[in-house]
Amino acid sequence: MIFRNIRIFTRYLRHEVGLGFVIRVTAAILCFAIALVLVFIPGPAFVFWIIGFLLLGFTVRDVVKFVQRYTPGFSDELAEDVINHRWVQWVEKRVAKWSGKKSGES
Repeated sequence: MIFRNIRIFTRYLRHEVGLGFVIRVTAAILCFAIALVLVFIPGPAFVFWIIGFLLLGFTVRDVVKFVQRYTPGFSDELAEDVINHRWVQWVEKRVAKWSGKKSGES
């Protein structure tokens, strides 16, 4: 699933390099930098990780499933709670609107 998204992302990179794309990638890098800082300082780092990956074209479900695969103790119930949380759906819809995709579309 992640490799498919990387393929889609590289295909998108070849065809859609413009000002909007540069702004989204810059915003994603900024989100990742904030998330790295918040890993060491108490704060909502997961929010910025999700927003950064959404800006790069991944879905929340992809990010949560990846985290679940590599994090012991991250249960299926917790993953579904994160995916179905109201702010996650709100952010996913906004980023999908900015990137021109439907919400939940890979």
